[in-house]
Amino acid sequence: MKPKSKLPENPKYAPMHSLPRTLITVAVLIALFLLIDRGLFPWMRHTSFLACDPHGPAWLLYGLYSGLPLLFGLSALALFGRIAVLAIRHRQYPPPGQTVLLPRIRYRYGLSAQLTGYGLLAIVALLLVMSAAGAVYVHHTYGDKLASTAAERLNQPCTDD
Repeated sequence: MKPKSKLPENPKYAPMHSLPRTLITVAVLIALFLLIDRGLFPWMRHTSFLACDPHGPAWLLYGLYSGLPLLFGLSALALFGRIAVLAIRHRQYPPPGQTVLLPRIRYRYGLSAQLTGYGLLAIVALLLVMSAAGAVYVHHTYGDKLASTAAERLNQPCTDD
């Protein structure tokens, strides 16, 4: 005999997070924003790593064109990968047992739910392809210039001007 579920057989709306869980999620996002805004950006402004390292411009360009899309792609994979696979497998979005942050999120069943899962995976794949394309672009566009600049800067003393 199956245990009786609190939810109807085909519920119309997904259950919401509890208030404490929602508040914890918001607090973590605010803390992450403050860490980046108050910690990382001032450190980057006052460090001489990019100015003194011979490969500093290469770090900057590869980080901008390849690193940021890679970071966003891996973050999206961590956040949405499991949800997307479960939506495809169960043909239900949000997947069974998943709670949502906003109220009145309707369940989708069948092909619509599977397309949502495939769409989430396509966004992740697009971000990862953009990262690889950014690395290829920087290599082909700036590769010779970055190598010659690094060779010139190897023998020069560092000045924090």
